[in-house]
Amino acid sequence: MDEDMKQSEAQEASEASRLQNCQADLAHYKEKYAYLMSDFENHRRREVTETANRIARAQSAIFLDLLPIADNFERAFAEVAGQHVAGQQDDLQKRLSGFELIYKDLLKLLEKKGVTQMTITEDELFDPEFHEALMHVQHEGKNSGQIVAVLQKGYLYKGNVLRPAHVSVAQ
Repeated sequence: MDEDMKQSEAQEASEASRLQNCQADLAHYKEKYAYLMSDFENHRRREVTETANRIARAQSAIFLDLLPIADNFERAFAEVAGQHVAGQQDDLQKRLSGFELIYKDLLKLLEKKGVTQMTITEDELFDPEFHEALMHVQHEGKNSGQIVAVLQKGYLYKGNVLRPAHVSVAQ
């Protein structure tokens, strides 16, 4: 009977040892699972952010290509405003009205998609984050670094600079 008891105790000790090993393995795999889930969540969040950034860059490129069209409309309006030919004034005014409607529609589309014109006053100080200085000029009544004229409008896309404003700056 002693031998049966020893065998039974040895078997219980062996089963207890296997149980402890299984519990240790379970704890190890639970910890590994928790790390993998955490890594997966971080990866998922990073992918969402990177995808949004890629989409924003692609949209920015498209809108940047549209801005010269708006610039050309503005140049055409300035050119037409400078021309005053007597007999053609009514016809010119009708065409100009049509172009103004197209231009306004273009600006509405850009604004609807998050593209807005920068508002720059000529007394504003030059800020390289929003402005690109194309020339420095001497100007009475202006302090050094103040914007003298806006040569080309700047645009923002969802609050970020899409195209900086081209300006002339007082020396």
